[in-house]
Parts: sequence; C-alpha cells; structure tokens
Amino acid sequence: TATGNSNSKSEIKLFKVNQETGASTLLSELKSIFTYNDVQAVSGVDISPNNDQIIFIWNKVIHNASIVNDTLKYLGNITNYGEDVKELKYSPNGKKIAYLYNNTTSSGTESIDRLKTMDANGSFKKQVYYTSAHSNNYPNDIDKISSIKWKEDNLMIRFILRRIRS
Repeated sequence: TATGNSNSKSEIKLFKVNQETGASTLLSELKSIFTYNDVQAVSGVDISPNNDQIIFIWNKVIHNASIVNDTLKYLGNITNYGEDVKELKYSPNGKKIAYLYNNTTSSGTESIDRLKTMDANGSFKKQVYYTSAHSNNYPNDIDKISSIKWKEDNLMIRFILRRIRS
C-alpha cells in the first residue's frame, strides 16, 4: 500500500494477509527516504514474482527496495529524473521491468508516450514502442498507452493504445 498527498510525506507499508481469515500483519515500513513534502505521492507499486523486491514510482522516477526477512530496504532510483514514469510492471520471471513514461519535447509543445524495458537492476534500457508526437495545444488529438501486461513467455508485452481524435 502507498499513501500520500500534496501536503504530506509518502510511505510504503508491506503487509501479509491470510486469504481465508483476512488476518493481516504489518511486516515493514519504508518512509525514511521520504524526507520532504513530495512532488507527487508514491504510485505504481509492484512486487517481484519471487517476493524479494518492490519497484515503485516516486516523483516520476522508478525506485526499488529489497525485501529480506520481511523487511524493506531502500536501494535507490533505477530510472532518471526527467522521465515522467506513469506505469511499471515486473516480467513473470522477475528479470525485466516494463515501464511507460511520457516525454515532453524541449519546447514543451509536444509529448510522446514511450514503452521501455530494462533489466530488474535498471540496466539495459530499451525502447520498444512509442506513440506519435501530439501537440499539447490540441488535447483531443492524442495517442495514449496504458495497462501494460507481460505475457507468461517473458518476451511479449500487451498494452492498450487509446486513440483520441476530434
């Protein structure tokens, strides 16, 4: 679970819950890295398939933390500032991460949605799909990517392309 708003600091809490009884236990909290009022709340949290790491979006950047003996330990950011990350997902084997970000041109008049993959440690980033540039002056003429989902083969990624035309 991730919480936060424009007037508070974010935190991440790791829980386990018994699916039959609903009994839950707080295992660990990650809040020491959130030392100032956040630009944006933590979002887009995903747990690796083997339950040993989490990735999350904080201030538009992907960060990761390890889970060792049910304790979260912050490891750092694995994407760069300037990539406005919107969505992320571990591959089924946990070796790759797919992520979606929006890139605005230096003039600020056009933006492009980009789908990239990288190794789980943040290395070997590769762009796999991008939309055509759309003018920020014409919000009714855009292509937006959402709902990224890996197939079980760890090779293919499905996503939704929403095309809005006026």
